[in-house]
Amino acid sequence: MSRSRGGGLGAVLVVLAGATAAADVLDEITRQQPGVTKRHSSGLFDPESNADAYHLAAGQRITVAELEGPGEIRHIWFTVAGQDRRWPRSLVLRVFWDGAELPSVETPIGDFFAAGNGMRANVRSLPIEVTSYGRALNSYWHMPFRKKARVELWNQSRGRMTVYCQINWLQLPALAPDTWRRVTAAARVTLADRAHELTVEMVARHPQSTGYCAGLDAILLRPED
Repeated sequence: MSRSRGGGLGAVLVVLAGATAAADVLDEITRQQPGVTKRHSSGLFDPESNADAYHLAAGQRITVAELEGPGEIRHIWFTVAGQDRRWPRSLVLRVFWDGAELPSVETPIGDFFAAGNGMRANVRSLPIEVTSYGRALNSYWHMPFRKKARVELWNQSRGRMTVYCQINWLQLPALAPDTWRRVTAAARVTLADRAHELTVEMVARHPQSTGYCAGLDAILLRPED
């Protein structure tokens, strides 16, 4: 994974499961795929005009997409203009699966796209691609759901934000039997040997204007070892 970094952005650690990293990303184009490709975008309400963005007032929370499953999100794109220059931290992305009341994804939008502390940075990796100096945000994580997916944005800044978005997804007849279930925000589970640790991002900001952030990190996949 490579990244262009601005001041105040610390270390990043990424761990990708071997099977994921080794997969042939072009393999699908030679085989018929199940399901129907779908798209949801901020321009669908008036395709003939250029008024193709959501406008969020300070403190406003809106639902940008509701998808009927079974299905799988394949690509999410955002670009944002905000009066708050730290909008990557003050705009919060929330995703709810299958009618849940609590979000399974709740994070500042910049952190979801691998740049913390409200910074904007180019990111190049298999699941996340951010270009145009942190303005074009692309996620290629596969995100399956059985009944419904709801994507929400919450403007926690004091100013207005304009958000363009597009979500590409597959509507499927059913999820594959071996699809791993998600760990929801309300669940307390032990994943044991059936989990894949896909990515961990660690971001630190130095209390002074110059200097290095240093420390130790440890990931215990099997505490008994």
